[in-house]
Amino acid sequence: MWYKGSLGSANNIRHFPTRGHMFTKAKFFTTIALLGLADTLAADVVYTSNGDKFVGHIIELDGQLLKIDTPVAGMLTIETKWITSFTTDQAANWEIQDVPTETKIETATENGYVTANQQALPITSLRLKSRALPDKISGNIEAGWDVERDNDRKRELRLKAELHYQFNQWRHEGNAEIKQGELQGIANEDVLEINYTPDYLINSHWLVTVDTSYREEGIDTVSTYSHAGIGPGYRFWGDAKDQLDFTLSGDKIWIKSGSINLQMNAIAAGIDYQQFFLNERLESYIDYRITYPDWSGIDYIVNSTLGLRYSFTHYVYLSVKYDINKTRYLLGTLQDRETNFVLGVKF
Repeated sequence: MWYKGSLGSANNIRHFPTRGHMFTKAKFFTTIALLGLADTLAADVVYTSNGDKFVGHIIELDGQLLKIDTPVAGMLTIETKWITSFTTDQAANWEIQDVPTETKIETATENGYVTANQQALPITSLRLKSRALPDKISGNIEAGWDVERDNDRKRELRLKAELHYQFNQWRHEGNAEIKQGELQGIANEDVLEINYTPDYLINSHWLVTVDTSYREEGIDTVSTYSHAGIGPGYRFWGDAKDQLDFTLSGDKIWIKSGSINLQMNAIAAGIDYQQFFLNERLESYIDYRITYPDWSGIDYIVNSTLGLRYSFTHYVYLSVKYDINKTRYLLGTLQDRETNFVLGVKF
């Protein structure tokens, strides 16, 4: 999302994309999506008396309290009196009536009970000592469309896939996005963008971030934008949810567009905000980044996304995203604003 519209003048005349170029992008996106679905993991599921279902990884159970690590809400503690039943995807070393047993847990028909070794047991008779968190893999696939319609009959469609992986102190985030647009029935936008960000978590607040991206756009003439940056970050609050991160990095930028071929150094600052409401169903988020290149032709580049996401289930959500991308030159400002509806599936 780094340099949207920063050198749009290089491709003022748009034509239909060639079939080979379109096929390559579609094939790439399909591969990313299929890999994400193939990596979908089974999970433990806890059912409660008010109808809620929590999907994640059960960490501990002492008869009174159950702890489950969820990809959406983070670590949750639930009193067993509110649990109707639960199931696990893998065998673990449970203590059943004080006897250690390696077994999987299945749901039972009676509230407050589970099934283990083909026997119905009260949840309060089970114990599970604290165990380590597993590797976390999650992601989502989105389809978005521009909600703005004007006299120019501009249309736009986006497809995006994201993968998130956390192992010990390393956190990896990657995404790939295709954007196709047309103006008065003629294709005028063809974009492929790839981002990959590994973070090393030093402690609960400090981190080191490495941010890389590649973007190509154009119909016949293709322009490319890429960057790599590294720097410190600080988490003001939050863990798996309700977080506010600030990052500062030194970047290297490469831009190729027609006869333009630039390499620049830059300093960038970013804010990553996320907060949940309505029992974790409604999420607000902001991704803001401002870059100051050392090239005299550009003062700064701003890329930002604001959004609201509502989860109908643990897997399906609808969101509204507002993108603001702005490049300030010495001779003027180039700005692009877009509002999109997004339908997504989480895994």
